[in-house]
Amino acid sequence: MNFLRDRDDDFNFGRSPSAGIAARNGSPLTSPSKIESSSKAAGKKRASEAMDDAAEASLRRRIAGPSSAKAGLAFDQYEINRIIYETTKGGKFFDHEKKKDAQVTEQVRRMTEKRDTRLRGIREGSMAWKNIEKEIESAVARLESTRDLSHAILHCDMDAFYASVELKRDPALKGKEYAVGGEGILVTASYEARKFGVRSGMATFVARALCPHLIVVKNNMGDYVAASRQIMDVLLNYDENLAQASLDEAYMDVTGYVEQHETTVEQVVEQIRGEVQDKTGLTVSIGIAPNTMVAKICSDFNKPNGQYRVQPDRNTVITFMRDLPVRKVPGIGRVSEKILESLGIRTCGDIWTHRVMLYLTFDGKIDWLLQAHLGLGSHVVQPAQRHERKSVGRETTFMPTANETEMLTHLRKCCDQVEKDLERLDFDGRTVTLVAKHATYQRFSRAFTYHTVRHYKSADDLYSIAKQQFDAEQKRSGGLKLRLIGVRLTNLRDLQLLQDGGPLKKMLMSAGRSIAASKSDIGWNLNAGGTSDEVNLGKGDVASTEEGEERQIRLALEASLREVQVGNVQFSQGEATHCDKGLVSRDGLDEKSELRQDAHQLFQDCPVCQRRISFAPATIEEVMNQRLNQHIDACLSGFNDLSPSDSAARKGDQSHIEFYFKS
Repeated sequence: MNFLRDRDDDFNFGRSPSAGIAARNGSPLTSPSKIESSSKAAGKKRASEAMDDAAEASLRRRIAGPSSAKAGLAFDQYEINRIIYETTKGGKFFDHEKKKDAQVTEQVRRMTEKRDTRLRGIREGSMAWKNIEKEIESAVARLESTRDLSHAILHCDMDAFYASVELKRDPALKGKEYAVGGEGILVTASYEARKFGVRSGMATFVARALCPHLIVVKNNMGDYVAASRQIMDVLLNYDENLAQASLDEAYMDVTGYVEQHETTVEQVVEQIRGEVQDKTGLTVSIGIAPNTMVAKICSDFNKPNGQYRVQPDRNTVITFMRDLPVRKVPGIGRVSEKILESLGIRTCGDIWTHRVMLYLTFDGKIDWLLQAHLGLGSHVVQPAQRHERKSVGRETTFMPTANETEMLTHLRKCCDQVEKDLERLDFDGRTVTLVAKHATYQRFSRAFTYHTVRHYKSADDLYSIAKQQFDAEQKRSGGLKLRLIGVRLTNLRDLQLLQDGGPLKKMLMSAGRSIAASKSDIGWNLNAGGTSDEVNLGKGDVASTEEGEERQIRLALEASLREVQVGNVQFSQGEATHCDKGLVSRDGLDEKSELRQDAHQLFQDCPVCQRRISFAPATIEEVMNQRLNQHIDACLSGFNDLSPSDSAARKGDQSHIEFYFKS
């Protein structure tokens, strides 16, 4: 209902004009008191129905998935969302998402209530209001001082990468609606299939509901890795320090190349696109801008096989950002989008229009929003370093099962894979974490660290400890039924540093990193604080990528911040700038201040959020593990315990992509 349109002259919503006239004239058919009573009851009913409709619309958008705004999708998004909603309704995934959406809705309610309360206490145009405007202007001046327009940053994004590789392998697929994946979930879809709403991360049965004639092609990761190597070999000719973000995308700085060859950025980009197509038979879309954030947005503007540039001029950048939906900003996900929309912020231009309101709502912590409005981002593109690795882990998905033998078989395979990874990467670690997902999609994690110094590397050790955690959880819950299981090793020790000597000197070379040692660890524990204006995505050694469908999709969708090595390039998004900062205050355990405590205290790093948890020296092992597990559960429990910034920071452990399985 439109509450401004559907009313009579007496502001009686939803009533016919004759009903309003009868009420004013005291119609003998219905007394005024009865009309008023009936009107109030009807109003309450309509309000309730409106709330129900809003809740259902919100849930539909959530279940539709995070890639619904990508290029090539169908025009009638509402109908697509409806089909997805109806197809998944009644399943465990649906119930899980409904619960999560209700939590976010409650968070939105609290946020808008806070906004309204604070706005009632300050009048627009008052001295207090003007003082806030001055504070914001000072913040803008400070942020503007970091703007650097001298770089030509590229974001290279392959077009429907997995689908294009399959098309190259089987030309008969040309012009057809097909997707890559299995009977579980899809890695990607052809542009023809996207017109029907089929997209990456979608369950196959949902995709077939949208497109009954869809052709599903099995994953061939070996082909994708080989193609990725070919692509990166081309790109490395233009920037040897490129930062690969996934198999099919990379950031580059071609400023030096342009100057050296006395050419233009546009010509270089056309040359790159042509060379990639000639050598691989695949097409790439490239965004060009003064920084990585804007370049990434631009790469989606002229897909497929196109390029788009935002000129290196302050006013041009701000104008470009002004009408851009906030969801297009890297790091602003569906939760942040929903909160911002509830505050009237739909575009980056709205941020400036409502800057005082945002300042009051977010306790003055709006730099992340101002950066989006101003189009500020990193101009630094560089490879990742070994010390930035926080963990090594593997996990696999399967059809829900309560068969203990089957679950443990999957766990053992993961442990074997992690052992190979550790051997190749030359790391060992102290904290072994069992990760799993119930059949109901609830994810849990159980970590274990010995009080005395002990490092693990062998599959036997990893499996023994992970199985102990599995057995304990099996006993505690009265029986497990899982759809995902894996193992992760954290609190890593770089064995190359131990061999080469001088670890402290090498560690200190990384600005912004906090180094802490305790009596309980002869190695060095790294707190990867990092800097918010650098993209350390980098290159490295060859690695296996046979990690199961879910992790493959995470790579394709940038949903993982975890370092992975694929082909001849190592990539990680651990240092990418995320704008999900400041939506909720950081209340709870393990603030950064704990890092400055006495070095003789005991420390453990959370494998999810990477915060450091401190313990008194006399803390017994059982209590340490209990508290660490409680903290991990809090990390994985949802948005009511952690801020969206925490959620973004832990994407490698709990993907912001939910996969469409139906029980």
